[in-house]
Amino acid sequence: MSILIADEVFVESIGSFQQVTISIDPQLVDFISNATDGATGKLPGRTDWTGTIQCLGLQPQLIPGADFAFEGMFQAGGGSSDDIGLTGSAYVESVSYTIPVEAGGPIVQTINFSADGALTRSTTLDGSVEVTTLPDYEGLDATEFVLQYTIADATPTYVSMTLIRTINFEVSCPGVAYVDAGQWKRNKGNFAASLSYDFFTDSALTEPWLVEGSDYNIAIYNTVGTQIWWDFWYMTYGPTSNILANRETREPIGATGNLMHTAISDISGTASKGKIGYWNGSAMADVWNWS
Repeated sequence: MSILIADEVFVESIGSFQQVTISIDPQLVDFISNATDGATGKLPGRTDWTGTIQCLGLQPQLIPGADFAFEGMFQAGGGSSDDIGLTGSAYVESVSYTIPVEAGGPIVQTINFSADGALTRSTTLDGSVEVTTLPDYEGLDATEFVLQYTIADATPTYVSMTLIRTINFEVSCPGVAYVDAGQWKRNKGNFAASLSYDFFTDSALTEPWLVEGSDYNIAIYNTVGTQIWWDFWYMTYGPTSNILANRETREPIGATGNLMHTAISDISGTASKGKIGYWNGSAMADVWNWS
Protein backbone atom coordinates (compact mmCIF):
# COMPACT_ATOMS: atom_id res chain seq x y z
CA MET A 1 0.00 0.00 0.00
CA SER A 2 1.37 3.42 -0.98
CA ILE A 3 1.04 6.42 1.29
CA LEU A 4 0.05 9.97 0.42
CA ILE A 5 2.79 12.60 0.58
CA ALA A 6 2.03 16.17 1.64
CA ASP A 7 3.92 17.77 -1.26
CA GLU A 8 1.26 16.37 -3.59
CA VAL A 9 -1.56 18.21 -1.79
CA PHE A 10 -3.31 21.35 -2.96
CA VAL A 11 -6.66 23.11 -2.59
CA GLU A 12 -8.38 23.88 -5.87
CA SER A 13 -8.41 27.57 -6.88
CA ILE A 14 -6.43 28.67 -3.77
CA GLY A 15 -3.08 30.31 -4.54
CA SER A 16 0.11 30.17 -2.43
CA PHE A 17 -1.40 27.33 -0.40
CA GLN A 18 0.75 26.16 2.52
CA GLN A 19 -1.37 23.74 4.50
CA VAL A 20 -4.92 22.52 4.99
CA THR A 21 -6.57 20.86 7.97
CA ILE A 22 -9.93 19.08 8.01
CA SER A 23 -11.79 17.79 11.08
CA ILE A 24 -14.75 15.40 10.75
CA ASP A 25 -16.90 15.13 13.87
CA PRO A 26 -19.69 12.52 14.18
CA GLN A 27 -20.95 14.48 17.22
CA LEU A 28 -21.42 11.43 19.41
CA VAL A 29 -24.32 11.62 21.84
CA ASP A 30 -24.03 10.06 25.29
CA PHE A 31 -26.87 8.06 26.79
CA ILE A 32 -27.36 6.12 30.01
CA SER A 33 -30.14 3.74 30.83
CA ASN A 34 -30.76 0.73 33.01
CA ALA A 35 -29.47 -1.40 30.12
CA THR A 36 -26.04 0.26 30.17
CA ASP A 37 -25.54 -0.88 33.77
CA GLY A 38 -23.76 2.19 35.09
CA ALA A 39 -21.69 2.91 31.95
CA THR A 40 -22.20 5.45 29.17
CA GLY A 41 -23.38 4.47 25.70
CA LYS A 42 -22.64 6.35 22.48
CA LEU A 43 -24.77 7.02 19.43
CA PRO A 44 -23.67 9.05 16.40
CA GLY A 45 -25.37 12.40 15.91
CA ARG A 46 -25.26 14.55 12.79
CA THR A 47 -21.76 14.57 11.33
CA ASP A 48 -20.24 18.03 11.02
CA TRP A 49 -16.92 19.05 9.51
CA THR A 50 -14.68 22.09 9.66
CA GLY A 51 -11.37 23.13 8.14
CA THR A 52 -8.63 25.71 7.77
CA ILE A 53 -6.51 26.74 4.81
CA GLN A 54 -3.23 28.58 5.36
CA CYS A 55 -1.87 30.59 2.46
CA LEU A 56 0.20 33.70 1.76
CA GLY A 57 -0.56 37.35 1.02
CA LEU A 58 -2.76 40.18 2.23
CA GLN A 59 -5.21 39.99 -0.66
CA PRO A 60 -8.03 37.65 0.45
CA GLN A 61 -8.45 34.30 -1.26
CA LEU A 62 -11.98 34.00 0.19
CA ILE A 63 -14.31 36.45 1.94
CA PRO A 64 -16.10 35.67 5.24
CA GLY A 65 -19.78 34.95 4.78
CA ALA A 66 -19.26 33.32 1.36
CA ASP A 67 -20.06 29.78 0.27
CA PHE A 68 -17.47 27.92 -1.80
CA ALA A 69 -16.84 24.47 -3.24
CA PHE A 70 -14.02 22.91 -1.21
CA GLU A 71 -11.83 20.43 -3.07
CA GLY A 72 -8.77 19.22 -1.19
CA MET A 73 -6.59 17.15 -3.52
CA PHE A 74 -4.49 14.60 -1.69
CA GLN A 75 -2.93 13.19 -4.84
CA ALA A 76 -2.78 15.22 -8.01
CA GLY A 77 -3.35 13.41 -11.27
CA GLY A 78 -2.52 16.30 -13.57
CA GLY A 79 -6.07 17.58 -13.96
CA SER A 80 -7.26 14.45 -15.73
CA SER A 81 -10.17 13.77 -13.37
CA ASP A 82 -8.26 11.14 -11.40
CA ASP A 83 -7.23 13.22 -8.39
CA ILE A 84 -8.25 11.83 -5.01
CA GLY A 85 -9.26 13.77 -1.92
CA LEU A 86 -12.17 15.37 -0.08
CA THR A 87 -14.88 17.59 -1.53
CA GLY A 88 -17.94 19.40 -0.21
CA SER A 89 -19.83 22.68 -0.01
CA ALA A 90 -18.36 24.95 2.68
CA TYR A 91 -19.01 28.29 4.38
CA VAL A 92 -16.26 30.81 5.23
CA GLU A 93 -16.47 31.66 8.95
CA SER A 94 -13.45 33.96 9.19
CA VAL A 95 -10.17 35.01 7.60
CA SER A 96 -7.23 36.15 9.73
CA TYR A 97 -3.90 37.74 8.83
CA THR A 98 -0.51 38.01 10.52
CA ILE A 99 1.81 40.80 9.34
CA PRO A 100 5.31 40.49 10.93
CA VAL A 101 6.32 44.13 10.35
CA GLU A 102 9.38 44.10 12.61
CA ALA A 103 10.84 40.72 11.64
CA GLY A 104 9.84 40.85 7.98
CA GLY A 105 8.84 37.89 5.85
CA PRO A 106 5.62 36.84 4.17
CA ILE A 107 2.14 37.77 5.35
CA VAL A 108 0.21 34.66 6.43
CA GLN A 109 -3.53 34.32 5.78
CA THR A 110 -5.67 31.69 7.53
CA ILE A 111 -9.15 30.81 6.26
CA ASN A 112 -11.56 29.06 8.65
CA PHE A 113 -14.59 27.32 7.20
CA SER A 114 -17.44 25.00 8.17
CA ALA A 115 -19.71 22.50 6.50
CA ASP A 116 -22.53 23.70 4.28
CA GLY A 117 -23.42 20.15 3.28
CA ALA A 118 -21.82 16.72 3.24
CA LEU A 119 -18.08 16.06 2.89
CA THR A 120 -17.30 13.16 0.58
CA ARG A 121 -14.22 11.16 -0.31
CA SER A 122 -13.65 11.14 -4.05
CA THR A 123 -11.27 9.50 -6.54
CA THR A 124 -12.50 11.49 -9.54
CA LEU A 125 -11.69 15.11 -8.69
CA ASP A 126 -10.50 17.41 -11.45
CA GLY A 127 -7.45 19.40 -10.40
CA SER A 128 -7.07 21.31 -13.65
CA VAL A 129 -7.47 24.72 -11.93
CA GLU A 130 -4.66 24.26 -9.41
CA VAL A 131 -3.08 27.65 -8.61
CA THR A 132 0.69 27.66 -8.04
CA THR A 133 1.62 31.32 -8.46
CA LEU A 134 2.60 33.64 -5.61
CA PRO A 135 0.33 36.59 -4.81
CA ASP A 136 1.11 40.13 -5.88
CA TYR A 137 4.52 40.75 -4.29
CA GLU A 138 3.32 44.03 -2.82
CA GLY A 139 0.75 42.01 -0.86
CA LEU A 140 3.31 39.48 0.36
CA ASP A 141 6.18 41.36 2.02
CA ALA A 142 5.29 42.44 5.58
CA THR A 143 7.98 45.15 5.70
CA GLU A 144 6.08 47.17 3.05
CA PHE A 145 3.03 47.73 5.27
CA VAL A 146 2.23 50.26 7.97
CA LEU A 147 -0.77 50.77 10.23
CA GLN A 148 -2.62 54.05 9.78
CA TYR A 149 -5.28 55.75 11.88
CA THR A 150 -7.38 58.84 12.41
CA ILE A 151 -10.13 59.79 14.84
CA ALA A 152 -13.41 58.48 13.39
CA ASP A 153 -14.25 60.59 10.37
CA ALA A 154 -16.43 60.17 7.27
CA THR A 155 -13.64 61.81 5.20
CA PRO A 156 -10.52 60.42 6.88
CA THR A 157 -6.99 61.76 6.53
CA TYR A 158 -4.74 59.00 7.78
CA VAL A 159 -1.52 59.21 9.81
CA SER A 160 0.95 56.32 9.82
CA MET A 161 1.86 54.78 13.16
CA THR A 162 5.49 54.19 14.09
CA LEU A 163 7.15 51.60 16.34
CA ILE A 164 4.79 48.81 15.22
CA ARG A 165 6.15 45.27 15.62
CA THR A 166 3.36 42.94 14.47
CA ILE A 167 -0.17 43.42 13.14
CA ASN A 168 -2.85 40.74 13.51
CA PHE A 169 -6.43 41.11 12.32
CA GLU A 170 -9.46 38.97 11.65
CA VAL A 171 -12.64 39.54 9.67
CA SER A 172 -15.46 37.13 10.49
CA CYS A 173 -19.06 36.33 9.69
CA PRO A 174 -19.92 33.35 11.92
CA GLY A 175 -22.42 31.05 10.29
CA VAL A 176 -25.69 30.02 11.93
CA ALA A 177 -25.77 26.22 11.91
CA TYR A 178 -28.88 24.20 11.08
CA VAL A 179 -29.66 20.69 9.79
CA ASP A 180 -31.27 20.20 6.38
CA ALA A 181 -31.87 16.77 4.86
CA GLY A 182 -29.64 15.21 7.50
CA GLN A 183 -26.65 17.52 6.84
CA TRP A 184 -25.25 20.44 8.79
CA LYS A 185 -25.48 23.69 6.84
CA ARG A 186 -24.83 27.38 7.57
CA ASN A 187 -26.80 30.55 7.15
CA LYS A 188 -24.88 33.79 6.85
CA GLY A 189 -24.46 35.52 10.20
CA ASN A 190 -23.25 39.00 11.15
CA PHE A 191 -19.92 40.58 10.26
CA ALA A 192 -17.30 41.47 12.85
CA ALA A 193 -13.63 42.44 12.78
CA SER A 194 -10.84 42.78 15.31
CA LEU A 195 -7.27 44.03 15.07
CA SER A 196 -4.32 43.98 17.46
CA TYR A 197 -0.82 45.37 17.12
CA ASP A 198 2.29 44.93 19.23
CA PHE A 199 4.29 48.11 19.61
CA PHE A 200 7.11 49.87 21.41
CA THR A 201 5.81 53.01 23.05
CA ASP A 202 7.41 56.42 22.64
CA SER A 203 8.80 58.39 25.58
CA ALA A 204 5.56 60.34 26.02
CA LEU A 205 3.30 57.27 26.13
CA THR A 206 1.36 58.61 23.13
CA GLU A 207 1.09 57.26 19.57
CA PRO A 208 0.73 54.40 18.83
CA TRP A 209 -0.96 54.27 22.24
CA LEU A 210 -4.49 55.35 21.31
CA VAL A 211 -7.29 56.52 23.61
CA GLU A 212 -9.25 53.67 25.20
CA GLY A 213 -12.95 53.77 24.31
CA SER A 214 -12.53 56.12 21.33
CA ASP A 215 -13.51 55.31 17.74
CA TYR A 216 -11.05 55.41 14.85
CA ASN A 217 -10.70 54.76 11.14
CA ILE A 218 -7.97 52.14 10.72
CA ALA A 219 -6.11 51.31 7.48
CA ILE A 220 -3.36 48.92 6.47
CA TYR A 221 -1.29 50.79 3.94
CA ASN A 222 1.31 49.60 1.42
CA THR A 223 4.23 52.05 1.29
CA VAL A 224 5.61 50.77 -2.02
CA GLY A 225 2.38 50.75 -4.02
CA THR A 226 1.09 53.77 -2.03
CA GLN A 227 -2.27 52.07 -1.65
CA ILE A 228 -4.56 51.15 1.25
CA TRP A 229 -5.06 47.38 1.23
CA TRP A 230 -7.58 47.08 4.08
CA ASP A 231 -9.80 49.88 5.40
CA PHE A 232 -11.95 49.67 8.55
CA TRP A 233 -14.64 52.27 9.34
CA TYR A 234 -14.94 52.31 12.39
CA MET A 235 -13.00 50.58 15.17
CA THR A 236 -13.19 51.16 18.92
CA TYR A 237 -9.86 51.10 20.74
CA GLY A 238 -9.21 49.10 23.90
CA PRO A 239 -7.93 47.53 25.92
CA THR A 240 -4.22 48.28 25.93
CA SER A 241 -2.76 44.98 27.12
CA ASN A 242 0.57 43.29 27.87
CA ILE A 243 2.31 46.50 28.94
CA LEU A 244 5.83 45.24 29.63
CA ALA A 245 8.87 46.88 31.20
CA ASN A 246 11.67 44.31 31.47
CA ARG A 247 14.74 45.58 33.30
CA GLU A 248 16.49 42.26 32.85
CA THR A 249 16.49 42.28 29.04
CA ARG A 250 16.52 46.10 28.74
CA GLU A 251 14.28 45.96 25.67
CA PRO A 252 12.12 48.98 24.89
CA ILE A 253 8.87 49.24 26.82
CA GLY A 254 6.05 47.79 24.77
CA ALA A 255 2.38 46.85 24.80
CA THR A 256 -0.44 45.52 22.62
CA GLY A 257 -3.18 47.73 21.20
CA ASN A 258 -6.57 46.15 20.52
CA LEU A 259 -9.44 47.38 18.33
CA MET A 260 -12.91 46.02 17.60
CA HIS A 261 -15.03 46.99 14.63
CA THR A 262 -18.15 49.01 15.39
CA ALA A 263 -20.91 49.33 12.80
CA ILE A 264 -21.97 52.78 14.01
CA SER A 265 -19.94 55.73 15.27
CA ASP A 266 -20.82 59.21 16.47
CA ILE A 267 -19.34 61.71 13.99
CA SER A 268 -19.88 65.26 15.23
CA GLY A 269 -23.18 64.32 16.86
CA THR A 270 -24.48 62.31 13.89
CA ALA A 271 -24.63 58.52 13.71
CA SER A 272 -22.37 57.37 10.86
CA LYS A 273 -22.47 53.82 9.52
CA GLY A 274 -19.12 52.11 9.12
CA LYS A 275 -17.76 49.77 6.45
CA ILE A 276 -14.99 47.28 5.66
CA GLY A 277 -13.18 47.11 2.32
CA TYR A 278 -10.03 45.63 0.76
CA TRP A 279 -7.84 46.24 -2.29
CA ASN A 280 -8.60 43.65 -5.00
CA GLY A 281 -5.71 44.68 -7.25
CA SER A 282 -7.53 47.40 -9.14
CA ALA A 283 -10.04 48.99 -6.74
CA MET A 284 -11.38 48.86 -3.20
CA ALA A 285 -13.82 45.97 -2.92
CA ASP A 286 -16.64 45.27 -0.51
CA VAL A 287 -16.52 43.05 2.57
CA TRP A 288 -19.24 44.85 4.50
CA ASN A 289 -21.16 47.99 3.42
CA TRP A 290 -18.28 49.36 1.32
CA SER A 291 -20.39 50.11 -1.71
